[in-house]
Amino acid sequence: MKRLLLLLIPTLFVFAATASAQSKDSARKYVKHGIERFGKNDIAGAIADYDRAISIDPKLAEAYLNRGKAKRAGGDLDGAIADYEMMAELDASMALNNHDITQAYLNRGYIRSNHLDLDGALADFDKAIQLDPNDADAYFKRGRAFLIVGNAKFA
Repeated sequence: MKRLLLLLIPTLFVFAATASAQSKDSARKYVKHGIERFGKNDIAGAIADYDRAISIDPKLAEAYLNRGKAKRAGGDLDGAIADYEMMAELDASMALNNHDITQAYLNRGYIRSNHLDLDGALADFDKAIQLDPNDADAYFKRGRAFLIVGNAKFA
């Protein structure tokens, strides 16, 4: 019996690794399909695809980033912020692609500046600049946040 177990354990590890790789590929296919739907302005369909990708691989940062963009486009700003926050949490636990995480901070900061949350917006834009000091959009959006909040205070 022991001998049988010793033979089966490596096989189980290989099977689990293969299944995990196939799941990640499947999740990425849903993200790709969601991007295509989003490009065709099918916001609900895109969100459904991103939801499916996340259900398959809850650590797939790209799915959260794209779902956040789709939710923002569909007017669900709280949902978009939640997805960008998930990206930030994933970034803290996994070394994510700097471009993707920078985009999450920029998008969340943009929403926050529109809601006159200057402190939150500036924190997001500062983090984006820290991640990519050459991203001109981050500097532009940070300046825009000052302008929006400043105008709102004097209106």
